[in-house]
Amino acid sequence: MTVCLMFPDEKEKESVFGLSERTLLDLSIDRLPDLIGLDAAQKAAFLGAVRSPSTSVETVIFRQEILNDFLNNPDLSGRLSFLCGIADQCRGAIEKVVTDKRRASANGISSVDLMRNCLQTSAVALKRLLLMFADAAEALSSSALRSRGLSGVLRYFSEKTAAPDFGRLLEICRKYERFGLSGNMNVRITLDGSGKISSCHLIDRKDFDFSFLKTPKRRIAGRRPDEETAAHTVARRSGDVFEPVLIRAVGETVDLICDICSGMLSDISLLGSDLEFYVSAVKFTEFLKERGIPVCFPRVSGVSRGISASGLSDTFLALGGDSKPVPNDVSLSGKGALIFGENGSGKTVFLRSLATARILFQCGLPVPAESAEFPVAARICAVFAEAEKKDNGGTGSGRFETEVKAVADAIGTLTPGSAVFFNEVFQSTEYREASEGFADILSYLTDTSVQWTAVTHLDELKNCLPEGSADILTTVTGFRVIRVL
Repeated sequence: MTVCLMFPDEKEKESVFGLSERTLLDLSIDRLPDLIGLDAAQKAAFLGAVRSPSTSVETVIFRQEILNDFLNNPDLSGRLSFLCGIADQCRGAIEKVVTDKRRASANGISSVDLMRNCLQTSAVALKRLLLMFADAAEALSSSALRSRGLSGVLRYFSEKTAAPDFGRLLEICRKYERFGLSGNMNVRITLDGSGKISSCHLIDRKDFDFSFLKTPKRRIAGRRPDEETAAHTVARRSGDVFEPVLIRAVGETVDLICDICSGMLSDISLLGSDLEFYVSAVKFTEFLKERGIPVCFPRVSGVSRGISASGLSDTFLALGGDSKPVPNDVSLSGKGALIFGENGSGKTVFLRSLATARILFQCGLPVPAESAEFPVAARICAVFAEAEKKDNGGTGSGRFETEVKAVADAIGTLTPGSAVFFNEVFQSTEYREASEGFADILSYLTDTSVQWTAVTHLDELKNCLPEGSADILTTVTGFRVIRVL
C-alpha cells in the first residue's frame, strides 16, 4: 500500500478541480504563504493543495480530522517530517549504490572492494530506514489520534515493525554495516548438475524472506533440494580465483537490500509531501489564533446548499493586516446574491472573504470564522473587473471587451453545482445595457444550477432579475454587510 494523508482512498484523487491562476491572484491567495512565513517546500505544498480543491465531502472531512489530530498533538507533524527527511537521505544513498553498481558493471570494473562499499552503504541505509519505521510507529502510538488517516498510518508502521523478521533483518544490516572489519567472507556456492556454479550467496545465520515488507521473496542464503552446496571461507586477496564469485555473491545481496529499501520507500513516497501540507496548515491555523482571529472547520451544508457563517473575516487581511479585519455574519439561500454599497465600504473584501473561505474549506483547511456551513462546489472561480486589479496585485485596461472575454472564459469552465464570484464587472459600459446583459448571464447561471455572488454598482440589476432569484445584501457603516432581502 502507499501511505497517503491527502485522500481516503485511490478513487478520491480524481475528485479535484483546478483553481485558475486568475482566481488565485484575484483573491490574493497566492500571497498567503508569505504572510505566515512558510518555507519553499511548505509553500509549494500549501499552494499545491489550494490549486486543487476537492469536490468530495469524504476527502474534506478526512483532511479536517487529520489536521485536528496534528493541532491536538503539537509535536507530531514536526517529528514525522524529520523522520521523512531520514527516508529521503536513505533514498539518495540507495540511488547512488544502484548507479555505482550499474556503472561499474557496464564498464567492466566491478571489484570486491566496490561491492563491499556498496553493501555497507546499502546496509546502513536499510538500517536507518528500519529504525525510521520504528520511530514513526512510536511517535504515532504515543499520540492521541482520532482521525482515520493517521490511525491508518499508525497501523501500517505498527504491522511492519511488529513482524518477527523485522528484528532479524535489522541484525543482518548491523552485520553488513561492519563488513569491512572482517578479513574473510562466508559464501555458499550452489552447483548445478554439471558442476557449474548456478548461484552463490553470502551465508547468514538464518534463512528467511521479506514478505512482511512486500518485497521480492528472495533470500539471503538458500538452496534447492536437488542442488549440491559447498560452503567456502574466501580470503579477499587481489587476483584471487574466487574474486568473481565474491563479486557475484555480494552483488546479489546488495540488489536484495536495494529492493527492500525501494519497496519500503515506495510505500511512503507521498508521506513527506503530504506532511509538508499539514505542517503549513498547522502554521496557518496557529498564525490566525495568535492574531486573535477565531478559526473553525466549516460543516457541510445539506440538500438546500445554503451558505452561512458567523464572524467571518477576510483571510488576507486576517493574516497581513495592521489590525483585525471587521468580521461579518452571512446567511445566503444558495441561489444567487447581489452585494451593493458605496465605494470603499467593504464590498470587495466581503466577497473575497467568502470566496477564499469556500476554497480553503474544500482543501480541508479551517477558515477565519466562529462557525460556518458551506456546500461543496463542483468548481469555484472568481472574476474581478480589470479596473479592480490595482487592488489585487494585477494590471489591466478595464476595457469592456476584456471583461466580456473573462466572464465568458469563466462560465465555460462551470458545471452544475459550481460557484462563481463576480466583482464589479461591466462597469465600463452604458449603465442600462450593462444591467440587462449581466442579468441575462446571472439568470443563465441560476438555470444551470450555478451559485453566483456578485458585487456590483448596477442597481437596476434588482429589477432585471426574476423575483426571488437572488439574495440582496448591502454594506452599512463600519464595513458591515447585511442582508436586506
